[in-house]
Amino acid sequence: MYRTLKMIDSVQLLRMGTYYNAEDRASKCPLIVEKNGIKIALFNYTYGTNGFVPDPPSVVNYLDRDQIKADVKVAEEKRAEVKIAFVHWGNEYELTPSDYQKKYARMLAQMGFDAVVGSHPHVVQTFEWVTVDSVNKMPVFYSTGNFISNQRDRYKDGGAVVTLNIEITSGKVDVKPMYIPYWVYKGTLSSRYQYYVIPIQYYQLHSDSLHLPPDAAARLKEHAEDLRIQLPNILIDTTYFH
Repeated sequence: MYRTLKMIDSVQLLRMGTYYNAEDRASKCPLIVEKNGIKIALFNYTYGTNGFVPDPPSVVNYLDRDQIKADVKVAEEKRAEVKIAFVHWGNEYELTPSDYQKKYARMLAQMGFDAVVGSHPHVVQTFEWVTVDSVNKMPVFYSTGNFISNQRDRYKDGGAVVTLNIEITSGKVDVKPMYIPYWVYKGTLSSRYQYYVIPIQYYQLHSDSLHLPPDAAARLKEHAEDLRIQLPNILIDTTYFH
């Protein structure tokens, strides 16, 4: 884990969820970013680490109610206007969220989070608006599937990029979630496997120039239809492809 953190820092990427030590965590959790004048707090938590036990003094953010509440308080002290949680949870390869995921989603909504984006099941799970009260509701992507991955079975060979359009009016946060569907093509170049993340809208516009083999094109179309069935209650973001 230490090597991974060093590599992330060496290319100047922002990071969250894992830290060198408690001091590093205290200075970086939550991760605060500002976009178009809106101050956003980003949080990252996991149910576990697949049997890996971090060596002290390294720190991993686990799903812990008391710790999350303390982190939310820090975000509020830093005057964050929006809170978004990225959560590693759920049962692998299941197309619907577990009761555990739903319980934590509601807990996060009650704590004041504005959106939740999940991962770990390796497939795209359903999308839900979690009701906080009679007025407020929180969007939850339970699982966004695989990104660059060698898993080639149906449902595991692609995923969804989440986009969130955030507006604040008179102190009220309004989040409009959408998604960009994509499929991962596994090809070869110079006798080595190569992986290409293909946005489905881009392929639909430029299929003549991409020259996918017929079987790959058929699987991309199958994946696009699977995502349409999985996410019927949310729009595709067409902003980036014309």
